[in-house]
Amino acid sequence: LDMAMRRAQQARRHFPATPIAAADAHVPVVIVGAGPVGLALAADLRAQGIRCVVLEKHDGLSQGSRAICWAKRTLEICDRLGVARPMVEKGITWNTGRVLLGETSLYSFDLLPVRAQKFPAFVNLQQYYAEEYLLDALANDTPLRWQHQVDTLTVQHDGVQLAVSTPLGNYRLHCDWLVAADGSRSTV
Repeated sequence: LDMAMRRAQQARRHFPATPIAAADAHVPVVIVGAGPVGLALAADLRAQGIRCVVLEKHDGLSQGSRAICWAKRTLEICDRLGVARPMVEKGITWNTGRVLLGETSLYSFDLLPVRAQKFPAFVNLQQYYAEEYLLDALANDTPLRWQHQVDTLTVQHDGVQLAVSTPLGNYRLHCDWLVAADGSRSTV
């Protein structure tokens, strides 16, 4: 576990609090959370020409790994976003499932019976690597606001009004669509 945490620390970049852009009082889509779902959505929206901003309350990507096994369909989506190749190269691929009882193998099954496919059935890869690849794919095209926390939201007839706090001050942000991608304990 200590080795895994050291790897996570090395893979994880830290970002200063992002200054507030006065011109951005309205954004079509606000994504709360810079995990794999939020970053993937931001990359997909960017590819569709839809402007968005990602708000992340922390100063970097995840520390540790909530996701570790990426399925073939997820890899197909990641391929569309330009990040599947490094995930497959870095991770451990597998196509066979096994059921064990202690040391005894009870059952084995093929998870990819048709081999002529672009991706394996699964890739084991820590979440922070996938996030790093997605972050790199976004480059500077999609604003990520680090250390920006949504405190309150108000649903209005023309969208959602957010009250956001940062170490640099508080501000309001209006959006047409708000996406909660900040995990199972989301208050959004």
